[in-house]
Amino acid sequence: MTDIEKVMQKILLQDSHKKNFEQMYDESLYDPNNMPIWLPHFAPYFATPKTIFYRVSLEQFVWLMSDDYKPNDVASFGTDIVKAIKDGFGEDPKLPLFLKGYTFSNKFTFSDCIIRSLDPLNVGRQALNIAYSAMCVGANYQAGFAIREFIDPNCKLPKIYGGMPLHTEFRTFYNFDTKKLLAVYPYWDKETMLANLRGFDRDTFADYANILDGKFTGSIVEVTKLAEHQLRLVDGLQGIWSVDFMKDVSSKVWLIDAAAGCQSYYYERLGIG
Repeated sequence: MTDIEKVMQKILLQDSHKKNFEQMYDESLYDPNNMPIWLPHFAPYFATPKTIFYRVSLEQFVWLMSDDYKPNDVASFGTDIVKAIKDGFGEDPKLPLFLKGYTFSNKFTFSDCIIRSLDPLNVGRQALNIAYSAMCVGANYQAGFAIREFIDPNCKLPKIYGGMPLHTEFRTFYNFDTKKLLAVYPYWDKETMLANLRGFDRDTFADYANILDGKFTGSIVEVTKLAEHQLRLVDGLQGIWSVDFMKDVSSKVWLIDAAAGCQSYYYERLGIG
């Protein structure tokens, strides 16, 4: 192979990779599970944390999948996110804020999810960690990030995963084709949690598990009625979705997450297909 042919082959290979990245970017950008896609359907009918979105560019999307994370590049990435935060929350936003990918929150390393300062290097590193962790666990590539109001930042609830409060949370399944609520489950499944947690997190959860169960049982009627009444008003979604709710320390119920039902924990318990 001549030198010219080698150069042409390299160009063709780079072009092929670029097309693959462009296709992956488009697929990630229009994933129905992306928060910017589904949240507008729910927001008119439920209390939701204030949320702004930062959509990564194709160049940043490719960089997030690389292994070339120089501090200057991370800080530059963080600078863009900080600008979006200030545009959405004001020049001096109330901290902390909650950070997650469009489809992935990295809750198991919760420190990555809590924005405590607007230092660009720190914010960039946190977003990078979330995107990288999503790839490591086989979640979808992140085409952007959600920055959200942090509910109960100073609450005294027990915490696991390095800072995640054990609020009372509910996972519902709703069929938007039939407008029917299918199930309501405790988000913190005691058996699953105790089987998988270790060390401090397991001890913390074990000490609080019965209290969580009691809070779930005491609120399930309220959350069921809310879901049944309000979810039927939601338009533009098809099929079965999981919709997650959280009760804060003042007993206010927030809609905090949603996803295609078949990709959500507990789906198999519905006995569908």
